[in-house]
Amino acid sequence: MTEDEVPEEQNPPPNEEDESSAEIQDDIGDIQSRLLDHRPVVQGEIRFFVREFESTKLHACQERRKAEWEAFMKEQTVKKEAMDEEHAKAVGRLSTHYSDMKKDLTKFAPF
Repeated sequence: MTEDEVPEEQNPPPNEEDESSAEIQDDIGDIQSRLLDHRPVVQGEIRFFVREFESTKLHACQERRKAEWEAFMKEQTVKKEAMDEEHAKAVGRLSTHYSDMKKDLTKFAPF
């Protein structure tokens, strides 16, 4: 025998038992990492919480803005009504004033 040749007895072919034990070891490693490594689960929960929080915050902000807008519009309506009332009074005063001026003008005879 030469140096490169290894007798078959020293280098046996892999058998099914070795392959299945390697698969079992891999499975056990996966199970162990899933049981002990909670980072992916925790990260998923954190992402879910942040998404829900932002959604709730956005909804609350929209509701607050809507309430502010409704209060603004109510205030504008009150101001418009007050302005319309003041305008109507001013038109009435001016009409009365011009009527009085027209009466005074008719007192004077044209030349």
